[in-house]
Amino acid sequence: MSNEVETSATNGQPDQQAAPKAPSKKEKKKGPEKTDEYLLARFKGDGVKYKAKLIGIDDVPDARGDKMSQDSMMK
Repeated sequence: MSNEVETSATNGQPDQQAAPKAPSKKEKKKGPEKTDEYLLARFKGDGVKYKAKLIGIDDVPDARGDKMSQDSMMK
């Protein structure tokens, strides 16, 4: 039985440590900070055209970007 242990431990190659892992998806660099200027520039213009069903209209006091959209959809 000790021969089996020695054979598996010494197979002619030294034990190699695991290579460092690539950064996971959670550790990705984030995009630019979502400042008011960034959001105003992002949502200016005509946007893109696509076919959709209108499910409601919600008045918004000011441009708040993604958070505003999420709040409106959750009502």
